[in-house]
Amino acid sequence: MSEFTPSFRNRLGKGDGRAYTRFLAERLKPYVDEHFRTRPEAEHTGIGGSSWGG
Repeated sequence: MSEFTPSFRNRLGKGDGRAYTRFLAERLKPYVDEHFRTRPEAEHTGIGGSSWGG
């Protein structure tokens, strides 16, 4: 649960959501753009999922 929550202090503890967001933007997105035909501009970029992974 902590991987997806950006909070600093709550009843569940500290979240690491900022690290997850950085991973998506700095590692995963560039990898996908390099290995697949994409339109890498921000207006053509989105993220989706379900539950905590969305």
